[in-house]
Parts: sequence; structure tokens; C-alpha cells
Amino acid sequence: MKNKVFFISGLCFLFLLCILLNPALSFIKSAGAADKIEIQIYSNPFGHTTYVISFALAEIINKNSPRLHATCLESKGSSANILYVQKNPSARKYTVLISNPFAVHQAAKADPPFSQPFTGLKAISILANNCGFLVTTNPNIKTIQDLKGKSVGLGPKGITLEYIPRFLLDYGYGIYDDLGRVSHSSFDGVKNALIDGSLDVGIQSSTMWGDEEEKDWVPIPATEELLSTKKCYLVDISDEAYKKAREKSGYPLYPLRAKPKAFGKSEAFGGNRMWWSNSWWVHESMDDDVVREICSIIYDHAEEFVTYHASGKGITKRALADVAVPERDFHPAAAQFYKEKGLKVGQ
Repeated sequence: MKNKVFFISGLCFLFLLCILLNPALSFIKSAGAADKIEIQIYSNPFGHTTYVISFALAEIINKNSPRLHATCLESKGSSANILYVQKNPSARKYTVLISNPFAVHQAAKADPPFSQPFTGLKAISILANNCGFLVTTNPNIKTIQDLKGKSVGLGPKGITLEYIPRFLLDYGYGIYDDLGRVSHSSFDGVKNALIDGSLDVGIQSSTMWGDEEEKDWVPIPATEELLSTKKCYLVDISDEAYKKAREKSGYPLYPLRAKPKAFGKSEAFGGNRMWWSNSWWVHESMDDDVVREICSIIYDHAEEFVTYHASGKGITKRALADVAVPERDFHPAAAQFYKEKGLKVGQ
């Protein structure tokens, strides 16, 4: 009987010990997870290629980093992303954001929506050479001059997708004030308005890649739907218009030339595109080892991005340092990483 009591007492002791240890084990597990460095990636609105590819980056980081955990967030665009880190200093060390040289210049100049200058952003990798273009479903609109009196859809106010076409129409051609109704929406919103006929002309986008003068390209998801649904026509913008707009605005306004290519019901689109060199940026305060690890993961898994969307074809090992800025505008750790890989940093 005495042995039986001791046996039962022993079982009770073990049971109580398990109860006591389980919370401790859970705490140890939670502490281990908490030790990971949390990175947030601010992307772009739904319907953008960059929205898809930035979620891909978060997933690839989480699959391959033992110490980083990334969460991707939809945002209102490059300017909104920069405003976020400007207004939240504590987030600067842990935020990767989509931006481009145009928006970074805009923030430094404190042009709306910025009320104060903001600097310190550094490029870490190309995301996509996203290039916009003006498109119409009206076959009678053939040139920029034909836009007088017409309804035109640009990107939301205060962001790259509104600034660039506005500068081109205003400084490049001098017809902005002669347009009819000008509305501001996302690519998805402009696409819907072109399909239902409430817009005459609107901005859409593509992703481009390649070393040749006329680059290969694919439309972003919203544009792909438009070109597959309606017969569309390109309204081309001349090299001279880019030059005039660049000189008058002081902004880095340059075109990329697209290879003629047909999609869906639409004709073969070629010609100049509004280039905004979408890229991943961080604040200069992000730790070198974190920047290096992110760059290393992008480099080692560059070929995986295309599995998320066809535009991921533009992310290749040799193209990662090809952001349209000088080397001084790269984070030093990113620049050093790419140099070690034998890549030219910047343009």
C-alpha cells in the first residue's frame, strides 16, 4: 500500500511539473520568435505589379531567413510610403518601401504632399522598370494634341503617376490647361473608366527589361485586363517633350523605349514609356547587416520572382543594382554587396 501511495504521489508530481513547465516552454518558444527582426514592406495599391512582387519578397524572406520576418502591406503609393517613414522615425530602421528616384526627389524638395523636406532614403535593389503610357479606346485620338477637350485619367494626386504625365502634358506640350475633365485614380480605376467609356484617355503601366534599346515588356495586371477587353491605342510622347519637361520641372524625367508588342485585342504597342524605375528603398539608419541579408536573399532567389508574376522576369542577378540613381544614393551595405558580386552600382 505504501508503494502504491508513493507511485500515485510520483505521478501527481510529474503531472504538476508538466503543468508548471508548459507555460515556461511556451514562453521560451515565444521568446525565440520575438528574437526575430520584424521588417515591414510597404508596397503599392492592389492591381500594381509592385504589389504582387513585394508580397513575393516578404514570402521569400520568410522562407529563407532564420532571423528576419517580413510583413508586406498594401499602400497608396511611393509618396505615401515616404510620408510614413518621415512621420514615424521609430519605423525607419525596420521598413523597406517601394519608391523611385522621382518620388525621392519630390520628398527632398518638399513638393506636395510633403510639407517638409525629407532625405536619407537609400536604394537597395531594383524591383521593376515600371513604365507608364497614355492609352485610349478611341481610334480618332492619335496624338497628344488630340487630347484637347478630352477627359483624361491620371494617377492619384501628389504621387509619381500624377506628377510625370502632368509635367509632360504641361511643360512638354503646353496643353494641360486645354484638357477637358482631369480625374485621378489608381490603375485599376482608370482601367475600369476606359472600359466603361467614362474616360477618353488614361494612364496605364508595364514592366520592362532587357539590355537592348527597345526593351521587352508585359502589362501590369490592371493593364493586361484592359488590353484584353478593349481594342486600345497608344498616345505616344516624344523625346523632345521629355527634355522640355525635365528642364522646366527640375525632375528626373526620362523615357524607356518599348518593343512593339500586341496584347489581347489591342494593336502592337511600342514607343516611349514614362519611366519611374520602381525600386526597394530603406532609410540610411537601417543596420548594415540587415540590408546585406535582404540583398543577399533577393540575389540568391532572383529567379523565383517570375513565379509570382511575369513581370518578375525583370528581377535578375545582374539587374539588381541597376536603379536609376548614382551609387551615392544606394545604402552603403547594398552597394558593397553588389560590388562584391561584380555588378556596377547605379546608373
